[in-house]
Amino acid sequence: MKVLVGSEFDVRNNFITEFSHEGKPYVVYCYKRTICVFAAKCPHAQGDLRRADYEDEYVVCPSHGLRFSLKTGEVDVNDIKDDFRNNIIARGIDSMRLKLLPVEIEDGSVYVEI
Repeated sequence: MKVLVGSEFDVRNNFITEFSHEGKPYVVYCYKRTICVFAAKCPHAQGDLRRADYEDEYVVCPSHGLRFSLKTGEVDVNDIKDDFRNNIIARGIDSMRLKLLPVEIEDGSVYVEI
């Protein structure tokens, strides 16, 4: 389902940083010139990604500090403790992937496929 997020101007200038659809919150973030949209819950521990920090191409979960790539959605296991990394690997790294939603820009408006 294609959902309107807002104007491209507002999104690119971070006037729109989140929205909800059918009661589910989503985060909107511009990394360089790429518009990224993802669910507001961390795939690991359901931390609120609306309160996340950003480091280069990564969104950082406020609950456990896990970093997810804004390019691929993959969790960055390089900067975490060995026991935590082993736990994540045992659970399956793909299960920890942040799902980046497809974004379309049409006539100055940003849409996301949910």
